Amino acid sequence: MADMIRKHPNPSTVKGHKYSTDSGRVGRDTYKYHLKDGNKVVYCGVTNDLDRREKEHQMTSPGSHIVKVGRRTTKSAALKWEKSAGSPNGSQVRTAAKKAIETHGRALRELGRL
Repeated sequence: MADMIRKHPNPSTVKGHKYSTDSGRVGRDTYKYHLKDGNKVVYCGVTNDLDRREKEHQMTSPGSHIVKVGRRTTKSAALKWEKSAGSPNGSQVRTAAKKAIETHGRALRELGRL
């Protein structure tokens, strides 16, 4: 009878399992980051792929770069951090980023009409 009982592995240790991470910490797969232009923080965000996200940002802000903030964390904790923008002037940073996106969007639409 004891031979018939199978022990299931811990999901966080099974490679390829949706909850596994390379650090072994379940669910801590989200990075917090600052997008910087020179030394100025222009945006605060979260992602699970820093390289991809930096390339996306560089399409609209050439010369910008990402600086990781802290350690990887859970998605819910990262989103809570992002909402406060990780800095005292977070709402100003978000407003400036939204305005820049709107401006670039208008310019791209105008170019499409030429």
